[in-house]
Amino acid sequence: MKLTKADILSLFAIAFGWSSLLFVLENQYVLSVTFLLLAFICDLFDGVIARKFKEEASSWGAVLDSLADTLLYLLVPLLFARSVWQFPMWTFYVLSLGPIIAGFFRLARFSMVGLKKDDKGIYYEGLIVVHQALFLLFGFAIYQSLQFWGNVFLIGSMIIIPPLMLFTSIKTRKPNVNTSLAIAGIFFLYLYATILN
Repeated sequence: MKLTKADILSLFAIAFGWSSLLFVLENQYVLSVTFLLLAFICDLFDGVIARKFKEEASSWGAVLDSLADTLLYLLVPLLFARSVWQFPMWTFYVLSLGPIIAGFFRLARFSMVGLKKDDKGIYYEGLIVVHQALFLLFGFAIYQSLQFWGNVFLIGSMIIIPPLMLFTSIKTRKPNVNTSLAIAGIFFLYLYATILN
């Protein structure tokens, strides 16, 4: 088994994502967000590294990347949502089926179709799992100061976003690395600020 540099970065993303998951289960939110940020950076740069070193896509790479995406953008954000859920827990379990099922189908669709291209550039067809993750993490952040409204936001995102991932052909433009880092920087600073406040 030969791993490329990009595959190694994906392995780090998985390790950091798993660490984030374990820390959120222990309500260690600062550590969880820190490991989530590290995992995101690894996930962001695996493609950059592959292109820079002109690495051929490995069969392991697609599997590792999909596993990293499942941890980072589906499981960890759902566990953040679960940690602040104020309604009966069965409602969370029922509502979380939407993001999980839609997320898995969305990742499978991306594996089969990949990115698309038009005259304006590269895009994903439909909302992507990152959007679901952002909404769930934003709901968690809102909860820190407005508990009821944070939960309402979580419920809304768990109901509205999954169908948009599955049944729309919205063109979601793929941002460049600098834009992704800037957005992530602002978002993670906001998360830290709400947790530490």
